[in-house]
Amino acid sequence: MTVSNINVRVGIGCFVTYRHQGTTYFLLGKRQGSHGSNTWGLPGGHLEMGESWSDCAHREISEECNLILSDCQFVNATNDIFDPQIRHYITVFMKARVISNADDNRDDNDDCSSEQKMPPVATLMEPDKCKMWAWVSWHEMVCGAAIRRDACDANVAGCFAKSDKLVKDGAEPLDFSALFLPLVNLIKLYGESGPPLD
Repeated sequence: MTVSNINVRVGIGCFVTYRHQGTTYFLLGKRQGSHGSNTWGLPGGHLEMGESWSDCAHREISEECNLILSDCQFVNATNDIFDPQIRHYITVFMKARVISNADDNRDDNDDCSSEQKMPPVATLMEPDKCKMWAWVSWHEMVCGAAIRRDACDANVAGCFAKSDKLVKDGAEPLDFSALFLPLVNLIKLYGESGPPLD
């Protein structure tokens, strides 16, 4: 038996949540330029030496989306073997409510109500690693498609209107048929009901 000199790594994926009319939405990004390219995944990254899971989530969401979080909590973990000889991760899933954009100086940033009037606007901080950020619900992600809710668009609030149609105003729906492996494994754990994100 040979022992590999490649270590198992720890990744953090964070459900950055926004609640609207009784539905919890979270950020999904279209990955590019690294493993999992062209799949949809949560914001997050590698756990650094000596860093707590919560601190990692806060740091990564600030670096990737320029957003400030509140109430960061553990959700679950998955064992993600991308390639047994090359790439093996333990992914720790966290959840946190989005409070504001880091550049937003409004006085209501610390509003701790369970529902905000509109989500803070995310910033595409690493366009070489992520093509876009979108707001989606667990049900939409599991079903594989959703109305396009661009989290980087200040006018995204209108896209949260209740509608049974996936196509709104002629816009093409987002296709979530290709998900990052940790999310695929998390769906296997929770099915259509999803983890507790409220």
